[in-house]
Amino acid sequence: MVGSSETKDIWDILSDGGALVTQEPTGDGDYRLSISKYDPLSDPRGALSIAAFLAREARELSPTVVVAWEDVEDAVLAFAVGAELGTSVVRAFDVEGLVRHIGRMPAEPRGILVTDAIREGNAIEALKALLAQRGGMLTGVVSVVDLGDVVTDLPVNSLVSASDGPMAEHEGG
Repeated sequence: MVGSSETKDIWDILSDGGALVTQEPTGDGDYRLSISKYDPLSDPRGALSIAAFLAREARELSPTVVVAWEDVEDAVLAFAVGAELGTSVVRAFDVEGLVRHIGRMPAEPRGILVTDAIREGNAIEALKALLAQRGGMLTGVVSVVDLGDVVTDLPVNSLVSASDGPMAEHEGG
């Protein structure tokens, strides 16, 4: 996580990119925090700032490839992080149950997943399998926002926590 002065800057950038924290009911009377998708294309300078923070968090994982899962928005962040780290970037996606990728995958890759927030645990498992097929491994996840409900055996480095972010106004109250 980043320092307190950087945290406000990150939330400002996220807000400029349309990312708002909300509470969603879970069906059992409880709720979970969610965040709308961050759009780095709406604020390129902000996206580059976020990418620099993400790269700082990622360095300790020693990646040889930066991986984005499906979303174009995450691919933009991954591209900027890869540029900061000097690694290749791969965009992975699911095609009828098969994981494919676009981009140059190095031999025996040490990959990190870059995302605004982890929304699907199955993406992590799919990327582990993809990199293992190439003799490598997924070494961790670097996300902008921690939603607090990630279950993985990998290191997850997030810049900010959704529980500390500004909540979006709800209609009707």
